[in-house]
Amino acid sequence: MKKTGWISLLMLLTIGMLAFASCSDDDDAPSEQEVKEHIVGTWQSTHISGYWYDDNDENSIVKVDRELKSAEQHRIHILQDGSFYEYRYSTFTSSWYPEGDSQDYTISENKFIVTKKYGSLSSKYVYTIISISDNTLVLGGCL
Repeated sequence: MKKTGWISLLMLLTIGMLAFASCSDDDDAPSEQEVKEHIVGTWQSTHISGYWYDDNDENSIVKVDRELKSAEQHRIHILQDGSFYEYRYSTFTSSWYPEGDSQDYTISENKFIVTKKYGSLSSKYVYTIISISDNTLVLGGCL
């Protein structure tokens, strides 16, 4: 998958902070009930921490820990019915625009499982919810 596809998938959410952590288990993980109580709404990515593609070589991965620029941020609007919409920020129009049709998600324990549709094909991505509250969502994901 091209670099832009991964950006769209991995920079999914967050108002307070978005952190991409390692793939290890966390004993303090939120319960499925906590996740379901807080997940519905609009989230905006603001921070990335962990490992990401090198801007100069998309085949190389480098360590990052920084705030996201406006053009790198994403919004996701999560609905109660198991669907969500992604939005990207346009620096040209200084506004948010939808990125495709609605996509599907499920919650299993502290996992946010996304099904991305590409015409007749689909791919599944699993993100670990490290913490969640009314205004902050921290996700863990693996490249």
